[in-house]
Amino acid sequence: MTKIEPSQGFELPTIDGNRVYFPNGPDVECRELSTGKIIWKANITGKTRDYNGTRFLINNSIIVVNDTYSTSAFDKYSGERRWIAPDSGEFRRYGIMNWIDNEFGYRRGQANFIQFNLNDGNTIKMFPIDTGAARAINTSKHGVFCSTFAGYVNDLGKEIYEFGTLKKFDPVTGQQIFSFRCTPRYFNFGGYSDYLSTITNLFAVPVLLDSVGYAVFRDGTVFRFRQSDGYLYWKYELPITNYRRDFPDAISVFPDEEKGLVFVTGGRDSWFCLDMETGKQLYWKRLSEYDGMIFPSSYDGNRYVFKPHTYGQYEWYIIDITTGEVVEEFDIPDDSILSQDVKNGYVAAFGVGSFYVFKIIR
Repeated sequence: MTKIEPSQGFELPTIDGNRVYFPNGPDVECRELSTGKIIWKANITGKTRDYNGTRFLINNSIIVVNDTYSTSAFDKYSGERRWIAPDSGEFRRYGIMNWIDNEFGYRRGQANFIQFNLNDGNTIKMFPIDTGAARAINTSKHGVFCSTFAGYVNDLGKEIYEFGTLKKFDPVTGQQIFSFRCTPRYFNFGGYSDYLSTITNLFAVPVLLDSVGYAVFRDGTVFRFRQSDGYLYWKYELPITNYRRDFPDAISVFPDEEKGLVFVTGGRDSWFCLDMETGKQLYWKRLSEYDGMIFPSSYDGNRYVFKPHTYGQYEWYIIDITTGEVVEEFDIPDDSILSQDVKNGYVAAFGVGSFYVFKIIR
């Protein structure tokens, strides 16, 4: 990769059909997935710094790129720039998981989040957040769903704990329809903190299937809810007894309706699996207690989850969700894997100095 700066954040590569998109220094590149042949390249930042964002947003026709100081849209096939948002130049909150569908785009502002026009990037409306700030956004035919985080402050002005909520909004009126909150639980901290933070993790996006949704929070709390009215089918709380040993930093949730499983990965090389109908825990694996860097995992949609190793991300765990067992540990010499996308029999991986695509042959 060609970089201006020594590091480039934790961008997420994106596979779309037989194309893969990834950042390369100040540019975004689109390459043919199966051959690596470049299709187009677009400059995002000028030539003075590297692109710094989180993930690309793709619908039927365009790709939207959120940099630290701009939002741009390109034709996803040709790379022709469609627009740059009028409010570009203002600082964007780094790392927030924004979203587009085929009608509107959504991204976080300062604390609230906005809906913007996909034809020109203009802001349409702002969605009010009464608990902290937006964290991750997703949409379905039932509405707009946003996970948020906030701190609770006591009468003396001291922050006691942080918590996360999931909120649903009407995309037309912008009004909140329902909200539910993950309440922090108290454990044996072993001298690490006065309270437990149960906000949603940075990359923890709510997953929306046909009529049911799933939300996961840092302490291993998982909700299965009905998208139409917020009815909770079940709430699962990981049975943590010791913060240092057990705390999972849950981040990625993968429901598989065919298998009837809900698989969740976290930090400290941990993951657990629930029965989809009852929320009962089927297994819980903890391979380390290391407070490593935490990145999202990827599911191949069939049976295997690719999870970056917590110890510096030098390798992946490839996990069979039906058993929770590691079927393979895959190592890339002399590089660290920061993030990946798995689709269509390929793995696209973003490293410190290189970009990789692997074909799954197993």
